[in-house]
Formats: sequence, structure tokens, C-alpha cells
Amino acid sequence: MKKRIVAVVLSLMTLICISTLCVNAASLGTPRMSSVSNVYGGVKVDWKGVSGADGYYVYRKTGSQKAWQRIATVTGRTKVSYTDKTIKSGEKGTYTVRAYKGKVVSKYDTTGKSRLYLSAPSVSLSATTAVSTKLSWKKVAGSSGYVIYQKSSGDRSYKRIATVNNASTLTYTAKSLKAKTKYAFVVKAYNGNTYSSSSKAVAVTTKSRVKVKIGLICIHDQHSMYDSAFLNAFIATCKAMNFESDQGYVCMNVPETEACYTAAKTLIKQGCNLIISNSFGHESYMLKAAKNYPNVQFVSISGTKAHTERLKNFHNAYGAVHEGKYLLGVAAGMKLNEMIKNKKITKDKAVLGYVGAYSYAEVISGYTAFYLGAKSVCPYVKMKVQNTGSWYDSKAEMNAAYSLISKGCVLISQYYDSIGVPSACAKKGVPNIAYNVDYTTKYPSTSLASMHIDWQPYFMYCVKSVRDSVPMPYDYTATLKTGSVKILKINGNVAAKGTADTLKTVTNKMKNGSIKVFDTSKFTVNGKTITKYKADVNTDMSFTPDTNVIVNGEFAESKFRSAPYFDMRIDGITVLNEIY
Repeated sequence: MKKRIVAVVLSLMTLICISTLCVNAASLGTPRMSSVSNVYGGVKVDWKGVSGADGYYVYRKTGSQKAWQRIATVTGRTKVSYTDKTIKSGEKGTYTVRAYKGKVVSKYDTTGKSRLYLSAPSVSLSATTAVSTKLSWKKVAGSSGYVIYQKSSGDRSYKRIATVNNASTLTYTAKSLKAKTKYAFVVKAYNGNTYSSSSKAVAVTTKSRVKVKIGLICIHDQHSMYDSAFLNAFIATCKAMNFESDQGYVCMNVPETEACYTAAKTLIKQGCNLIISNSFGHESYMLKAAKNYPNVQFVSISGTKAHTERLKNFHNAYGAVHEGKYLLGVAAGMKLNEMIKNKKITKDKAVLGYVGAYSYAEVISGYTAFYLGAKSVCPYVKMKVQNTGSWYDSKAEMNAAYSLISKGCVLISQYYDSIGVPSACAKKGVPNIAYNVDYTTKYPSTSLASMHIDWQPYFMYCVKSVRDSVPMPYDYTATLKTGSVKILKINGNVAAKGTADTLKTVTNKMKNGSIKVFDTSKFTVNGKTITKYKADVNTDMSFTPDTNVIVNGEFAESKFRSAPYFDMRIDGITVLNEIY
């Protein structure tokens, strides 16, 4: 009897347990996904909890997977999130979740949510100056670019400062910072509308500004128009920077000898931490000083060795004279067209003259650009070049101009700033286009225009670089874009009608690249178009050609170094005497 009672009790207890289990299974609802998001280190999955659940199973599908793969078990009814740290950057994960109670499991949430995972970039800082710092990071798989955010010590939140639309570009330089200020940066990777979490913040304090003392070494004095251009730029720079009297020093009439090195040492004793010389022949002595005084920045104007010496404190700079010469050539071609139209000359007499110094690239580049500018508007033009064998000899330049005029040249230009050529043209009544000096007031009936290089923009750049501890490039070319190449007054009494407006249009096209000075489709050498050409860029004693300088159909003058290296003799120009 007792055995039967026990059996009945056990049966009733089993039925009760089975009944309870059935009720729980029936009442265990399906959890619903609420969001998936990129967080630092993985993808965070969130869902709405289910009453009565012991926990949840998290599932994922990536790539071509068709079946759900269980990736985690989350214990506890109230724990309704999970961060997937096993997914790889660039993978797209689709997630769902199921609740469980004991051995009972709910249905899948059929509204699974997807997310492309992008890992957060790993960022570092370097090359910090008073006004900038360089961010670098490792490439993030699956990204198409990066977004940079910045916060200074006074900001409450990060501000978006830049977007890098290239997954392979892994650096960005934050500029326009304040000196001696703390900044923090974070970077996010992105692909379309998907962004990674922020990188770990990196912080830096910018450097303090340095007091600059600038020294200028000139080969001549203020009576030389060449040197006066540098002196004027020096004075304007000191004034613009509000320098005190002890922040600017000048050494004039310094020959291209050891005297240049001595002058540099004298300036260093005065406290100069930026020294600029203005003559090619000064370069070897400036280089010697740079090696002996590594904490001073040296600039050798018109030099050629900085990009091969690769000293952090030695630099070359040169003005893009060929750009200004091209513009003046356009003015010359327009004048020839006017003379043809007015029947002062015939088309076959459209001959320009040019007085040069030596048969060096510096001179060849200038007169070739002048000719090509003229040819761009006057297709009949020819040109003759007479060299003097001197950089400054007013009498020799005057005689060269007379010689060119006697050989049928109807407009004369030059690479000098002396009065020799303009005065000869004035006496013969021949239009003249000068260099470095405006002669339109002195010779109003023959002086058409001139150009010069304004060195103040570059001097200002150098001063600010030293002040802010910003590295300077080995080579710098002062161009139209930098505001350095300038056309001086155009004489409306001599120039062809519309010259000023035309030069403005051509200038804008040169700045935007639609007009290229040495476009190889616009000239020939011995009747052939040049597609490859090696120039002597890395200067040696033998002047060995070493660099292909034809880039995208253009002779890339002053691109591989600042000083000119165009030395081709193109068709249409007759050089009457070669002097080296």
C-alpha cells in the first residue's frame, strides 16, 4: 500500500514538473535586436530582454555564411548587450540573439541587424612645431578614408578638422595651431556612412616661438638693382614682422670668396639664426658655414646643392623667372602683331633680340620662355640671342643691343637690370622689355614693360619657419602662385592695346596649370618634338645629365630643384655666340 502511495506521489510530481516546463517554454519570448554599433575593439550588439530568461545566445553570420554561428553566451536576464571582439576589420557581421531558460531556447530574432566593422586607428604624433603637429596611423582594413578631430585645452569637445579621402594616406599635419598650447587628437576610419570608434586620444603641447634674427649677405650694395631687390625685401620683412633693431643685419659687397664664410660667422656672432646670401658663388661658403653651425638656418639663393647635400639647415631658393619671361614674351608678341598690322614690319621681319650673359641654363631658360610666350600669340616670330660673357657690364650690354638692332631685331629684351640695353633701344627708337627695373618713366617712348622677383614672400616664409620651428624644404621656387613673380608697370604708350588685360588672363591660366611655359607640344628641337630629356639636376663638375625632366608633356623647370636646368636649343631661336 505504501509503495502505491509513493508511486502516485512521484507521478504527480513528474506531471507538475512537465506542466511547469511546458508553461515556461510557451511563455519564453523572442528577444528583439535593438542596435549594433562599432565600439573600440569590436562590434557592440544590443537587444531587448525577455522575462524569465536565464540568459541569451548571440549569433553571427559574416561573408558568405548562410547558417548562424553561435559566438557567445550571455548569462543573466538583465544583461542585454555583448561586444564581439572576434570580428575582423573590414568584415560585415549580421547578428541575432535567442533567449534561453534551462534547456529551453526561444526562436531567433528574424530582424537580425548588420554592421561593417572598422577597427579604430592606432595614432601617434611627431614633428611638432609651434604651429603644427603630424599625425600618423596604421591602415585600417575595410576603410575608405579617415576623419581627424581636434581639441585644445580650452575646448569642451572635439571638433572635426579634416577628412582624408584615401585609405592609403596615413598621415595628416594639423596646422594653424597656437604656440605653447596643449592639443588632443582622435582619428576615425570610415567607409560610406559607417565610422569606426575613435582612436585613443593622443596629446601634445606645441613648442614656444623662437626669436628670429635674420642676416643678409649681398654680393653688391644698394646701387645694384639686383641687390636692391633683396635689400628692399629684407627691409619690408623686418617691418612686417615688427622686428627690433637687433633682429636684422646686412653684409654688403661680399665677394664670392672666403669672405662670404667670414661674413656668415660675423652674423652668427650677432645672434643671427637665419642667414640668406644672394649670389650663386656664395654657395660653397654658405654650405661650409651650415656644416659648422647646425643650429643656424642658411639659404643660398640660386644655389644647386641643397637637395643633394640634404642638410636640415641648408636650403636653396630661386625665382621662377621663366614664368615672368613667358608673360613678357606674350607682351612682345602682341607688340609684333601690332607692328605687322600697322605695316611697320612684315611677317618675315618679326624678329626679337635678346641680350644674355652666358650660355647657361639660367639664361637659356629665360630667353626660351620669352620666345615661347611671344610665339603663343605671334606664330611668325623668330629670335636672336647675343651673349656678353658678363653678368653686369652696361657698355657690353649696350653694344650687344646695337648689334642685334643692326641685325634686324625690332624689339629687344634682356636678362640684365643695367641701363645698357634700355638706353640703346631708346637711342634707336626700338621697343624694349627690361628686367628687374621699371624704365617706363626714364624711357617713356620705348620702354614697354619689365618684371622682377619680389623676395619678400620668401623672406617672410623663412622667418616664420624659423620662428615656429617648421622645417624648410631643401628647394623653394618663388612663383606666380607665391606672389613673387611680378610684372612691373606696362607702358600703354608703347605696349599693344589690350596687353594688360591679356597678361592677367594668361597669368590666371598659368596659375591653374592650363598654360604651361615649356609645353613640349609647342616647340621642337631640330624639327622633332621632345618626349624624353635628361637634364643635369644633381650638379657635378662634368654637368652629367641625370634626371628625366619631361613630365606629362611639359619640361618641368624648377620642379626637381629650384635653380633652372632648361638647356635645350629649340627651333626658332638663333644664338649668335655661345659663351661659357
